[in-house]
Amino acid sequence: ARLAAGVTGIEAVTLTAQVRTNAPSGDVTLAQSRASLAVDNAPPQVRIDLPTGATMRTGPTTVSGVVRDESGVSFVEVRVGDGPWRAALGDLGGVFQVRSWRVGVEAPASGSFVIQARAHDIFGQTSAPVAASVTVDNTPPQATLNLPSAVLRATSGVLVGTVTDPFPSAGAIQR
Repeated sequence: ARLAAGVTGIEAVTLTAQVRTNAPSGDVTLAQSRASLAVDNAPPQVRIDLPTGATMRTGPTTVSGVVRDESGVSFVEVRVGDGPWRAALGDLGGVFQVRSWRVGVEAPASGSFVIQARAHDIFGQTSAPVAASVTVDNTPPQATLNLPSAVLRATSGVLVGTVTDPFPSAGAIQR
C-alpha cells in the first residue's frame, strides 16, 4: 500500500490484511495480520563537507559529505555549476541514521564555482539542494627571504622571511 503524496499530520498508519473464503456456511477468515508503520514525511538532509571560502586547484578532486534520513537514502546527486546531476558513491542503501558520500569532480581552470548536492530517500522524497562556493587557486604561495650581507659572510645566523598566499587553504607552510 502507498499513501497519497502530500499527506501531512499523519505519523503512523496501521494496515490489516485478511484472507477470507466464501464458504457455503458463510464467510470464514483463514488468516489475519496487522502491522503499524511510521509515516516518513521528511526528506533526507544532505551536507557538503567543504569549509566556507573553500579553495581548490584546477583539475580532478574528490568532494565528500554526509546524508541523513530516518527511513533510508536511495541516492545522493552532485553537480558542479550548472552541469548535470551525477550520482555520488558511498554506503547509502538501507535504514540508517547518518552515512557519508563522495564524488569526483573536475574543478575549472580559474574563477569560482558552486558545488550542489541533493539526496533522495527510499520513499521518493528529495531534499532541497545545498551549495558550497569554491574558488580555484592555481597561484603558489610567495616566499621572500631577507638576507643581510652580514649573514652571507657569517658561518651561522638567523634567516628572516615572509610567506603569503592570497587563497590560503587547508595546506601548511613549512619552515
